[in-house]
Amino acid sequence: MQVIASMALVMVMLWPLFAYSQVSSLYFNVNVTLGTVKVLRKCTFMPPPEIELGFGIVSCIASYAIPLGGMIYWYVSVPFFLRKRAGNSLACGKFVLHFEKLKKKFPNE
Repeated sequence: MQVIASMALVMVMLWPLFAYSQVSSLYFNVNVTLGTVKVLRKCTFMPPPEIELGFGIVSCIASYAIPLGGMIYWYVSVPFFLRKRAGNSLACGKFVLHFEKLKKKFPNE
C-alpha cells in the first residue's frame, strides 16, 4: 500500500512533465539518391510560467531540502544515540553492578 501511495505521489508531482513535454524532429542530410534522411529527435519541456515556477519549487524541495533535513536529523541524532548506547553498554552495566556490590559491602563509606 505504501509503494502504491508513494508512486501516486511521484506521478502527481511529475504531472507537468507528462503534460508539457514534446518531441521535436529535426531532419538533416536528406540524401535523394539513397533515399535516406538523418533525423534528430529532441525532447523539450515547455510549461506555462506559473506551472514552471511551481514545478521548480517542488523539484528544489524534493532535491535539496528533504535530503538536507535528513542529513541534519542524522547528524543531530547520533550523539543522543551514542549517549543512550553508552548507558546500556555491557561495560557500563558491569561497573554499576560492581559498584552496587561495593556499596552493600561497605555501607558507611
